[in-house]
Amino acid sequence: MDKNYWTTDRLNRGYHEWPKQRLTDLKAKVARSKWRLGYHVQTRTGLLNDPNGFSYFNHQWHLFYQAFPFGAVHGLKSWTHLVSDDLVNWKNVHKPMIPDRSNDRNGCYSGSAIPVGDRLFLMYTGNIWDKHHHRQAKQDGAWMDKDNDITKLQRPLINQPPLEVTGNFRDPQIIKHGLYYYAILGAQTEGNRGEIVVYRSQSVDHGWNPFKTMDIGNDNLGYMVECPNLVFIHNHPVIIFCPQGIDRKRLNYQNRYPNAYIAGDSMNWNQMKIINPTKIRLMDYGFDFYATRSFNAPDGRALSISWVGMPGVEYATDSEGWSGALTLVRELDLKDGQLIQRPARENRKLFVHDLKAVNGMEIPKQCYIKWVPNIDRLSQMAITAETSHLYFSIDQKGHRLSIHRQNLSGNEEIRQVRINKDVIHSCALYFDNSEFEVYINGGVRTMTGRFFRNGHVLNLNWTDCNSVTVKQLKPININND
Repeated sequence: MDKNYWTTDRLNRGYHEWPKQRLTDLKAKVARSKWRLGYHVQTRTGLLNDPNGFSYFNHQWHLFYQAFPFGAVHGLKSWTHLVSDDLVNWKNVHKPMIPDRSNDRNGCYSGSAIPVGDRLFLMYTGNIWDKHHHRQAKQDGAWMDKDNDITKLQRPLINQPPLEVTGNFRDPQIIKHGLYYYAILGAQTEGNRGEIVVYRSQSVDHGWNPFKTMDIGNDNLGYMVECPNLVFIHNHPVIIFCPQGIDRKRLNYQNRYPNAYIAGDSMNWNQMKIINPTKIRLMDYGFDFYATRSFNAPDGRALSISWVGMPGVEYATDSEGWSGALTLVRELDLKDGQLIQRPARENRKLFVHDLKAVNGMEIPKQCYIKWVPNIDRLSQMAITAETSHLYFSIDQKGHRLSIHRQNLSGNEEIRQVRINKDVIHSCALYFDNSEFEVYINGGVRTMTGRFFRNGHVLNLNWTDCNSVTVKQLKPININND
């Protein structure tokens, strides 16, 4: 990434002002990348970050993501639109929602979608910077028809934040309960405190008014809340959000920003209050995980997908003209107030065939590895490539799994997770060239991240494992069309 190239003018240049050759050259550059993924959503060119508008409409799954296609930087944001018949194979419909109105002129930021009749309604944050470089956030709306054509509303749904809330007011999730639609938004107060603010209306495309500040049983949410999502699992409410700057004594996180959740027994809609909330907990304990978007699907499942990245972090792919990927779609469950995350059942179709598990074996770039550790001794599993590695260590006495990651940069990073006082009885790893997802004890904990290695050959080694299963996974080259 050439930082000198990215002047303020280029970062804010309108999409129609870019020469076509820019994308042609970037596609050729990305095609030479050694880090491309096989079965995870990735950007074609430029930047991918927050997933948006995850929904089911017109007999298809719909997923958008925040994008800047002209470089691996946080430039003028749009929404790229993908569709799927099975939550696994995603196709770009090539009808993005780009910033082209006065009320979103500095970017179409994150939001959500909800089916209404025979159309899909999108609600998103229109980003505006005034001449004094102050942010003015508008909450905008758009209709999408069955041909995936998007028509934006002329006026903002919410023209300005409520009193005592700054211009950091964004990422609406729109849901319906009873007679009302609710818009759940992340916010920052003038006192530099994070909040979750709720608006409501009886009509999805007009009449939005301030309603409540959501009461989730925790009034220390850092200096800003991003990407709030409310879903229901067995009728229990779960609020998923990103509390930037939260005190690490209250939430023990290891990344720059956390992605967290709180569950409850029930929801008081009149007060927007979660009844009997749990303590705040991390969603994922890995290196790169943020901006989860979730919703309740028509079949009753709570589904989620997250950005495998982190704000303010540079990645090895930046110099190759692309940055950003998403997790697999996950199914969410609850057990004793704790979130369980598993790959959506549809992902089973990725499995091609079993490989003979031999210590020291070479593994393919797309594979699934499941191991059952010894419950009496320190168990270890490692993926190595020259001087880089992913090294998994399970300490049963400490009820702890540690991941040591050494990328091609040579710096080793460590992430750890405790499984309360339970034995770690299984770990399942989905590996995809430069991305991995680990599901511990059937999804009681997850650890997600990127892995940029030296060398092309990947070797698998282990000690003190009772059993090891290796399966080859099918590369389907999502979003490469």
